[in-house]
Amino acid sequence: MTLQWSLLLLAGLIGWSDEADAKEGEAPEAVASLLADVPKTLPAMPQVRNFPGCLVFHGDLFGDGRHLAIVAKGDETAVAEVNKTEWREIARWPVAAAWVADGERAQDKGYSRINPPACPFILKNLDGDRIPELLIAFDDDGYQLGYRIVKKRQNATDLELLIVSSTGEPSCRDGYLITHEATGRKAWGGGDLYFRWVEGTPVFTAESYENCSDPDRLRAFYTRVLADKSEETFCARFDDGWRISRVESRVEPRNEKPFVSVHFVARNPGVEWSHEAEEAFLFQKLTSLDWKLRIPGADETPQDQLGSEFAKFNVEVRGEPEAIKAFSAMPSPGP
Repeated sequence: MTLQWSLLLLAGLIGWSDEADAKEGEAPEAVASLLADVPKTLPAMPQVRNFPGCLVFHGDLFGDGRHLAIVAKGDETAVAEVNKTEWREIARWPVAAAWVADGERAQDKGYSRINPPACPFILKNLDGDRIPELLIAFDDDGYQLGYRIVKKRQNATDLELLIVSSTGEPSCRDGYLITHEATGRKAWGGGDLYFRWVEGTPVFTAESYENCSDPDRLRAFYTRVLADKSEETFCARFDDGWRISRVESRVEPRNEKPFVSVHFVARNPGVEWSHEAEEAFLFQKLTSLDWKLRIPGADETPQDQLGSEFAKFNVEVRGEPEAIKAFSAMPSPGP
């Protein structure tokens, strides 16, 4: 498991879970006084209420008939439920939600490089079970807007704070939860992490990451989880073709062992293809995931047009026997 994912798992499932940090009973005075002004009658649709230095998002948030209120104030986010005629706090997390109310300016709220939304809370289904997850926007080191993921257990009333998407909203594709990360101001790089849902818990499956800290040594890293639950990480460099090595991890890419070299050759003279097709090819071979799960950049070839690009080139492979066998087969273009 990658170092960063290990830390996120530790923070998300242990240190920041509602079991560890929830304070049941009466809400602190500041939250209780704010909720006193929030109607206890369940609204038809979730509503946002702004108060000085505080925001409340309330309603039937998870479609189970409960009237919940998510309260963002300072360095914490709290959850309260209407209990007959009173609000009762049921969870609290040390998450400083990021938002800028309508009519306010981001710089006046202390944000210099990001533009937080008017409401830091988003309901989004990330596992296909028709129960939305709650996303909490936060300021990730001042350089990107990240999201914490909160899941409601299907057969329970508790809420659990899960993992982080450190830059941008997480997404769901073909049953996979996909989060996004960036290294911030000290280095240039970013990528996507892929998780399978197992009994309501996201399980790390693969990672695709590009390191651009040195323009002369652009590197792409791919990590996949094997059948025995161990991890395998590859480093890919472009040097008159792609040269791919096994490494210990992308955090500590030491002890490189050459694995395979890949050259893409046009099937017909003069025919060109998109560079993204090569990256999609490497993504599938090195993560063991379908290439259509790869998240393309905003200025890249659209995903629905990428499959036809595979028909424009052949692949020349040199390396270990298992690599030659795996890399010689072209991906399916898909629908």
